[in-house]
Amino acid sequence: MLHYSIFWLVVFIFVLGQAILIRAAWRLRRAPAPPPLGVPRSPANADFAWTLLTALLTALLLYGVYVEL
Repeated sequence: MLHYSIFWLVVFIFVLGQAILIRAAWRLRRAPAPPPLGVPRSPANADFAWTLLTALLTALLLYGVYVEL
């Protein structure tokens, strides 16, 4: 029974953390001002896609664990 509680706690933490990351990546896409000269910046769309891909792969991993419980 304890392993179910731990699993759902991990799922809650994952969902909360990924929601914060996705929101931050979404807001980065619409940044109002460009960074100062000389400050490197990655493409915002690539950052957003990478964030979504990471969330999807982690969700698949959690689903696999859930199936094995």
